[in-house]
Amino acid sequence: MLDLHTRTPLIANLEEQKGLDGLDDYLDFVHKNPQLFSGAKLILSQGQEIELPDQVFQLLRQLSSYITAGQEVSIVPIPKELTTQEAADLLNVPEPYLIKLLEDGELAFKTAGTLRHINSKDLLRYKQKRDKKRHEILDKLTELNEELGLYDYD
Repeated sequence: MLDLHTRTPLIANLEEQKGLDGLDDYLDFVHKNPQLFSGAKLILSQGQEIELPDQVFQLLRQLSSYITAGQEVSIVPIPKELTTQEAADLLNVPEPYLIKLLEDGELAFKTAGTLRHINSKDLLRYKQKRDKKRHEILDKLTELNEELGLYDYD
């Protein structure tokens, strides 16, 4: 089971949070303007340069954002196969809802005896697709509300 309590959260003090403000702004700018950058590098004190893979850059961006906002951060590895409860926890849905997704064919799974196992890559792909669809719908609703003048206040 995914247990966030087994990892010690990283907590930045106020001074560290302020020190990350510039980094957070820069990483956000790079994310919004990828055409301006050919890739991120880590430059060590002796001048050695290490190319950062996109996944590491994205993780650094998320970490910086959370820490700057004063949130506690914990990194928990995700197993390759998840139980239905672990998958439900990652999607932030009740386990019966996840089981319905499996039974409806929305997500692939394997069985081992009476247990169902979901491939974490499949689950994360589903989550990304679901989240993208949600954001598109929210953007359309916001646009419609603006057109209808529902955001105008006296």
